[in-house]
Amino acid sequence: MNIYNNLQNQLKEQILSYFEKNKFFYGHKKNKNKAIKKLNTDKLLELYIYLQKRMITPIKRNVILSNELIYKITHKEINNDLINVINIIKIEFENGIDINPRLSKSLEQISFNDKLLNDWNIYHLHLSNHKNNKEYYFYDRTSQLLFIYLTNSTAYFLDICDEHKNNPVIFSQQKLLKIIDDNWHDLLSKYCLNEIVSVDVKDDLNRAIARDKNTFYFETINGKVYLPPGGGLTSAGTSQRCLKITDDIINEIKTILYYYLKKYQSSNSINDLSFKIKLEKDKIILSEEKTNIHFPIKF
Repeated sequence: MNIYNNLQNQLKEQILSYFEKNKFFYGHKKNKNKAIKKLNTDKLLELYIYLQKRMITPIKRNVILSNELIYKITHKEINNDLINVINIIKIEFENGIDINPRLSKSLEQISFNDKLLNDWNIYHLHLSNHKNNKEYYFYDRTSQLLFIYLTNSTAYFLDICDEHKNNPVIFSQQKLLKIIDDNWHDLLSKYCLNEIVSVDVKDDLNRAIARDKNTFYFETINGKVYLPPGGGLTSAGTSQRCLKITDDIINEIKTILYYYLKKYQSSNSINDLSFKIKLEKDKIILSEEKTNIHFPIKF
């Protein structure tokens, strides 16, 4: 279908332009402009959607601290410098200030897979409020991390960890999910598989090994079985949820074109139809210029 191929080319050009303009790279930084251009439009769209997922949209959110984190703060298990940064991050969330400079520097690499996010929808932030180079986007890296669970309205501060480097289980600690279930059970309730009584329970190390092998698995939390709240991993280690969103968008574009062209196929005006596609942060807008009809397709 020439019309569909044309739309794919439009979309590919816009995605590549976005990556280049914002200095994101694919694979090795030295070859950032080579490998990515060989990818098809579907894969580029999946990468774009996943990048939007990895970035935290700067909107005002409520902030709630877990009882476990409150305990550490009130009992001085966390030093005052870290407490100060946690409070600053809290204020940033509440005021819709950009949090992304506190994320991993891997954010620059669009081919990187954050498997903690893919699996459990949990982000991790570095606890620094200093930049060695004021012109640099990211804050300095820290050995301590703050784990958070996000919705559009609320940032849930789960826990902090010390010395995450060379710790093979730091991103596979089931206690993070248990903290969510203990403090805000409703967040996980829609992922609960009530019909399944039990599954093999993995310890943190075996869970890390399973993640390295890109295994999709269920979790047992407080005696109940759950789907991974982040959607889980594909066999390639990518986000199962973002792949499904991509497939749904592609199918919706094809469906719109099919019914639109079927409507006009008996008319001579079909040759005058002109379809355009526009990429936005959280949606694609498919338009037909002659009839001035627009189809927003949200991610």
